[in-house]
Amino acid sequence: MSKTYPVLSKEERQMAAFSAKAITSALEKKADSPTDLSVDAQGLPSLQLKLPKQALQVLQEVLSLISEGKPFSLLPSDVELSTQEAADLLQISRPHLIKLLEDGAMPFKKVGTHRRVSLSAIIAYQQHQKELQSEALDALAEQAQKLNFGY
Repeated sequence: MSKTYPVLSKEERQMAAFSAKAITSALEKKADSPTDLSVDAQGLPSLQLKLPKQALQVLQEVLSLISEGKPFSLLPSDVELSTQEAADLLQISRPHLIKLLEDGAMPFKKVGTHRRVSLSAIIAYQQHQKELQSEALDALAEQAQKLNFGY
């Protein structure tokens, strides 16, 4: 279903950082048209590729993660996750996730006796939670201003 890519060596991370900057520069100069890309990978023959802008943006993000030494996984957006996988992604316990599902916080379906949650539902839930947090922080900041707390 997904593949997790390991952290690379310092030299490889530096190479990724250089490549990510080059792609960022190219993206800033180009419009929405496909972009020609010359690839010279270690130990492989050079390639000339024509990539859609969105693919180049994804490549830039992946290279940035590599350069920061962060492991990452790629998942198709239509994938369905088990409750354990969904809980791990949200960094919450599985029982808490099941309570959220049963309370209607995000849609799910049952396959036999097992619950499945779509990645898009998890992402929508995360975005909604971030919006709620932002609204709460704004309200707290406004209240602190009214009470003259000095921050």
